Amino acid sequence: MLIPTSYAASGGEYTQKRLKQLLKLIDSDQILKQKQEILKTIPGIGDIVAFELLVMLQELGCLDRRKIA
Repeated sequence: MLIPTSYAASGGEYTQKRLKQLLKLIDSDQILKQKQEILKTIPGIGDIVAFELLVMLQELGCLDRRKIA
């Protein structure tokens, strides 16, 4: 997976190195990998948004919609 050069050059938070590290971490954990794949089936959600959701919402998949709101 490649990110646009302009994003990385503009001080974007993600670099190729960081993305590779995140992919390696997610690939090593079956639960994270499964959650990432489910998230990516939602239109408009790619790797970066999926990473953010997995990091920021660790309870993702454990709570129902009322509890997570």
